[in-house]
Amino acid sequence: MSDSLNFVNVADVPGQDAWQYIDDNFLHVCRDKSVVEIGPFDGWISERIMNHQPQQLVLIEARKQSVDQLRSNPKLKSCKVLLGDMHYDLNQVGPVDVAIVMGVIYHSHAPLLMLEELVNQCNPQTILLDNPGQILNWHTESVNDPGMRHTVSNRKTCGIVITIDEDIIITAMKNLGYALQIKHTLPKLTIKSAQVPVYQFERIHG
Repeated sequence: MSDSLNFVNVADVPGQDAWQYIDDNFLHVCRDKSVVEIGPFDGWISERIMNHQPQQLVLIEARKQSVDQLRSNPKLKSCKVLLGDMHYDLNQVGPVDVAIVMGVIYHSHAPLLMLEELVNQCNPQTILLDNPGQILNWHTESVNDPGMRHTVSNRKTCGIVITIDEDIIITAMKNLGYALQIKHTLPKLTIKSAQVPVYQFERIHG
């Protein structure tokens, strides 16, 4: 995928079946809520979130080209778009009701740190999270390639990402004060052969 691609029509992007399933089964929790979407890339899910009429939608994205596209998208004109890293910059977001973390946790070198930062900085009542990785593993990933981890500065990186399995996610979220309410597995995903679990966590502590 070229970094110069500019998806004008979201409906033409592969993966619509997966996003429609997420929309049908999860995104209703955004209605009348303050929402943050972490790593929206070019806004493929963001537009669907807006269809549920959130009170506010904040988008935080580390890829500058995507930030520019998000800011120029007329369907997202009422959104607050931040150039920031999900590991270090969630303090820019502040408290929200709902956090959507789709398609990003498996691009993290420190997924547990990211979850800690999300809870400590944003304190959402509801967290929607997918996990295409599904295993405890590590692999190399070129920073700032399209669809991979992006940085917002000249920060040095290890060039490694870590995927964590379901038991780790559920235990980590429990320790952070969240209970698993819903788990669905996407029935079909055109851009990836593996089935992908999607979780809805709800805060159980004040």
